[in-house]
Amino acid sequence: MKNVEIGNYLKSHRIRRNLSQAQVAKALNYSQQTIAKWENSISTPDPTNLCKLADLYQVSLDELLRHTIVKETSAPYYTKKDVVEEWINSIGFKTSFDIHELNKSQTQHLISLIINQISLFKDNITYNDSEQ
Repeated sequence: MKNVEIGNYLKSHRIRRNLSQAQVAKALNYSQQTIAKWENSISTPDPTNLCKLADLYQVSLDELLRHTIVKETSAPYYTKKDVVEEWINSIGFKTSFDIHELNKSQTQHLISLIINQISLFKDNITYNDSEQ
């Protein structure tokens, strides 16, 4: 993927979340100029900062870099993260531990793990279907 694409995706997600470059810079402890450089493809954030940006924009890393969004037809745009978070907080979701005792970081990690597993499963189905 080219730097230009990454920069455009970062800007698009920031705008979608109604955040200014200054707000993103403050949240990540960087200067606004650094955020502008990332969005203008002058430089690229390192993997740690990409993960922080994905969390800030409430999207998976895959969504952040590929610019994909799940759209609910009867509601505004929702990210996969929103859908999974709603699902794990629903009454029917059962785990071997009390999910409500997780702190925010643990909950976000669980959501990321679920999203990654769903993506792997989907990729595996697509791969198997193409072999037939």
